[in-house]
Parts: sequence; structure tokens; C-alpha cells
Amino acid sequence: MRFSLSSSQIQRYRLYLALSLSGACATLVHADSPELFSETDLLADIPYVSSATRLPQKITESPAALTIIDREMIDASGAIELIDLFRLVPGMQAYSVTRNRFAATYHGMGEVFPNRLEVMIDGRSIYLPIMSAVDWTSLGITLDDIDHIEVVRGSNAPAYGSNALLGAINIVTRSPVSDSERAVRVTHGNRDTKQVELRFGDTSNGHFGYQISAGYDGNDGSRLFDDAAHNRYLNFYSSYTPDLFNTLDLQFSLSDGAVEVGQADADDEPFIQRQHRSHSQMLRWHRQLNHDGELQFTLHHNYLNLSVPLLSAAEALANAEKIPLAQAEQLLQLVPSLQPLQGTYLRADIEHGTMDLYDAELEHRLRLNPTTSLVWGAGYRLEQAQSETLLNGRGRIDEDHLRLFGNLQWQPSTRWTYNLGLMAEKSSLVDDPAYSPRLAANFHWSEQLTLRAALTHAHRIPSLLERHAGYSIKTNTGAVWDLISAPPADLDAEQIDSAELGLIRFWPQQNAQLDLRLFYEEISGGIDSHYVPLPAGSDIDDRYRDVRNVADWRNHGVDLEYRWQFNPGGLLVMNYSYLDQEGVRNRGQRRFTDPVDLDSLTGRSPRHTASALLSQALDAHWRVGLIHYFMSETVWLEGANFQNPRKSYQRTDLTLSHQQPLGDSSTLDLSLNVQNLFDRRYSEFYQYNYVDRRAYLTARIRF
Repeated sequence: MRFSLSSSQIQRYRLYLALSLSGACATLVHADSPELFSETDLLADIPYVSSATRLPQKITESPAALTIIDREMIDASGAIELIDLFRLVPGMQAYSVTRNRFAATYHGMGEVFPNRLEVMIDGRSIYLPIMSAVDWTSLGITLDDIDHIEVVRGSNAPAYGSNALLGAINIVTRSPVSDSERAVRVTHGNRDTKQVELRFGDTSNGHFGYQISAGYDGNDGSRLFDDAAHNRYLNFYSSYTPDLFNTLDLQFSLSDGAVEVGQADADDEPFIQRQHRSHSQMLRWHRQLNHDGELQFTLHHNYLNLSVPLLSAAEALANAEKIPLAQAEQLLQLVPSLQPLQGTYLRADIEHGTMDLYDAELEHRLRLNPTTSLVWGAGYRLEQAQSETLLNGRGRIDEDHLRLFGNLQWQPSTRWTYNLGLMAEKSSLVDDPAYSPRLAANFHWSEQLTLRAALTHAHRIPSLLERHAGYSIKTNTGAVWDLISAPPADLDAEQIDSAELGLIRFWPQQNAQLDLRLFYEEISGGIDSHYVPLPAGSDIDDRYRDVRNVADWRNHGVDLEYRWQFNPGGLLVMNYSYLDQEGVRNRGQRRFTDPVDLDSLTGRSPRHTASALLSQALDAHWRVGLIHYFMSETVWLEGANFQNPRKSYQRTDLTLSHQQPLGDSSTLDLSLNVQNLFDRRYSEFYQYNYVDRRAYLTARIRF
């Protein structure tokens, strides 16, 4: 088990301990209540987390189940893509949509763009309003940047708002104050995969540290499709501590590249290159007010530009129908319904446009008395987007959000910890404010065993895309030829009511930990696409789509996580999740004469998922690991149907690494990672998105 506070936070608490001396420390002690922090806690190997409540707390005091993916697990996993790490989280579905497009959700139903999971980097949301999801291909962050990851398994809207309806991920990067490095890394592997990265950092100044990383990542895609990808990135992270009470962090990232997008549900599906340019900036000031309080102010900005080619109507028709260009041009001339498209131009895909997200947040942590701690704060977010496809060329659309949040932790005795959290949000996307409360009680049966019960009622406010999405194809005269989608007339927030029982059991002598979560989640008013028929002759197919609150479903089951460090160089991590899901969504009518399409949501997530990681150091230089994944049959909302579900699969990965000292301060790290070792080919999302055996060799020189 490892710390889950950032290195800079740990450093600040150590400085605080040095200043507070015995008299001040005594104020944190109560005869009948546990300490919030003691020097022994901070310097020992005890798991602390902050992503569930924003309060640093022992994992046994958290109101929600958490999985901590630390550096040891990251190194042992053999992961090449960031998304692969989330396969090690019980209840989470992580998958490649196509060879170079990825998605992750917790207890979700599998979509190209899952939209009910908040993803953050150092507390900064990377959720994209224009896509209503996360674009994993344009992040720029690499596995080497990460200190650890905290995954909240269950609704975390009371702490981080609407996007965390089903869960939250917080990727915590390495602090340049205590963990900067100088290194060169090169990876080469399957389908001409090439990764090159240079890292340079310095902490020689006692008050200032920085880390710069830059690199390239690319591959040729799958064997069946022309779905290659490449990305260039630059990251900068600095931390300045002028005194014992203030810390100023500055982060900047830049990413530029392209990925081929398409639906691999046919073996001759055409793919289109989508280019992306993104950058982000974050400025964070942290002040230690006194031994009982902290203040933090954060500003951040995310920018994303997506671009796809502009095609003539003939080129677009040739791609859509998979016919030669000359034949498509003839059809435009001869078919009456297609003739109005002559001379028009269309975007090759709808993923085209730009967005900006500006966010400001103030957070205050304080200890009210020896038994009670509080965090509260407020934030403002401005979202701006424009797209000629996703938003029908309506120009720039602005939406703003206000939020007020708080979490109270009360420990009346050594046996009990109570957490009460609340998020209040007001958005210009909906008329009424949304309130998301959570109440949890943790009973500490002993130092090794904790039981937890929690109730949550949470909301997800519609995204900018859901509220304003619209797309139509127009003729050469500007008339609508095909109305594909239109903004909804009215849209409310989704709601979830969840209840959970948890158990955390430690075996300190064996360095083992068990985490068990029983859950019930009921989602109502789920936002989904809905068909609306039009009078005959309105457009080419006399229908369009919008989004409405038309889905209701419930989840119940169990998540199980076991971690055992069976010797100083050995690690075993096992996960299992059982998910029973049922519900229905109203898809509307494609024609007035059609009955209402009530689509089943039962079985839209895998009933069983499991993973196991076994890693062992053979000596001071060699380490070997095996990782096994299992997912049962499922019918994703996209990419599959009840007649053609995705079959269950099992996959085994192998990792072998060697570390060789090159001098007093230099080392050479070599690693071989083989994914799907036994070459059991399976389809992961779309039917023809095959996963076969893949091998990667990585060399890293640290100096």
C-alpha cells in the first residue's frame, strides 16, 4: 500500500509537522477520537485518498469505494496505452473502440463516447463539452507522467459535479519538487508502433522544481483498416514554494496529431483522418493558513480543435456507399433525389469544431474541532464551442455553470466516521439548480476491519452538445436535404439514487488488503437519442433525431478487489465484478405508422469482468509479470446488438523487465511487453475491431 497524497502535499504536511511542535500537535489529539494526521501516519506506508471528498483522509474513512493504481501497479501492468490501466479496476469497462480510439466507463453500457464518468488530471477536468466525453487520443499525458491514479467507484457528483454521475478518475502527476527526472525512452512494437520521449527536470533550487516532457507516439493501426494515428506532445509542470506556507503550481500541455476515425462494423468500412490540436493551462495557489486550515485557488483552461476534410458530394457518396468516385458522380447526375447535392461540399465526419473551457475554483479546508473536518468551496465554468457539423454551424455557443460544494467529516469516536457531502449546481443549460447530496457512515470494527454504508442522490446536467446538437445536409440552393438531428425542445438533468455497503479488511503482517462493495444504482431520466418522424416529403428520409430523457435502468451487484504484497518484490492484485443490469429506453418512431420503439437495456454491460496481476522480482535486476483479463458476453449500446453481441474473451499479457546500472547516477531499463500472449483473437467493441497478439520493446535511459 502506498500514499495517495501528491508529493507536494506530503512535503507541505511534513513542514507543518516540523513547525507545529508538540504543543500544536496536541490540539489534533482527542481522547475519544482519531487524529486527522500524525507524524507516524505521514511517514508510514498508509493509504490516503482525497478524490472522494476533497479532504485528505484514510481510505477507511472514505464515503465511497476507491481503487488506487500506484507506480508499482503501473510498472507491473505492462500497459502501453493509459486506458489499459483501467482494466485493473473492478466494475470498470475499458476498451478500444477501434485500434486507436479508446473509451472507459464504470457500470456503463458501452458507447463510443461514454458521458457519465468524470476524468481529471490533478483535479482539472478534461471532460469535453463538444463531445460530451473524454478524447483519450489528444491528452498528451503519458504513463511516465503519472504518480498514481485514484478511481472512485460509484457516483461522486457530491464532490465533483454532474460529470461524475457514475464515478470519477483523478490522474495525479508526479510533483517536480520531489520526483523530477532526466530520461530518454524509446518504444517500438506491433504495427510499427513508435514512441519517443525526452524528459528533463531539475530540483536543485530548494524552492523551485520543474519537469518538461516532449515526445511522439504513432502506429499504423490495425491489419484490416487504414486506421493509423500519431500524436506529438509537450508538457511542462513547475512548482514554486517561496516559504513554508505557500505553493504555486503551473502546468502547461500541448498536443497535436491525427487519428483515423470510423466504425469497424464491416470489414470494408472506410476510415477518415481526424486531426486534433489541443492545449491546456493550469495555475494553482495553495496556502497553509494555520495548523487547522488550507486555502486553494485554481484556474484552468482547456482548448480543443477537431478537423476533418471537406469532401464534394460525390466523394462523400463514394465513401458512404463504398463505390468508385466515377460511379458516385453518375448517381448524382441520374438519381433525382441526389441531384440537388451536385456542387455541394460536406465534412467527411461530424467530429469537427473547436471548444474552450475556462474554470475557476476556490477551495477551503479546515478543522472545526478535534473530531470534525470540513472542506467547502465554489467554482465557475464557462464553456464555448462552435461546429458546422455537431452544432449545425450556428456560430459560437456559450454556456456557464456555477457550483457550490462541501463535505463534512465527523469522527465522534474511534469507532465511527461520518461524511456528509453536497454539490449544488446551476447551469444555463437547464432551468432549475441541481442538488447532489451523499451521506455515509463508516464503522471501524477494528484497526484491520471497516464497514461502510452510503446513500447518494445525484444529478447529471446535460452537456453543451446534448442541449444544442444539430446537423443537417443542405442542397446546392441552401435548402435542407436531410435533417439528421435537431436540438431538443426541453431537456432535464439525469438522476441517480444509489446505495452501497462496503467492507475494507487489512492484514498488516501479510501486506494484504480486501475491498468489497455491494451496490444498487437506479438511473432515471437518462439522456439518449430519440427518433422523430416528419411529414412525407420533408426531407430524404422524413425523420430526424434529438435527445430526450427517455432511458431508465438500474444496476446492482458486487465489486471485489484484493491486493497482496506477498514478499518485498512480489505483488498480486485480483479484481472481480458482477453487474446485473436491466431497463428500457424509448427510441421513438422512425415513421408515424411505426409503433414506439422500446429498446431493452438489459445485458448492455458485461455481467462478469475480472482481472489478475502477478508480478515478481527475480533478483535485483530482473522482474517478470503476468496479467489476465476476462469479460463476459455483452451487447454494447453501439458496436453490437442482441443478434450479434460481443463474445466473452480472455486475454493474458506478459511483461519482462531488466534494470542495468550504467554509472553512479545512470540506469538502463529494458522491458518486453506482450499483449494477448496466447493470440486468442477477439472483438473488443465493433465486430471487426480485432485484438490479436502484440509485442512492444521499450528502452529507457535515466541520467
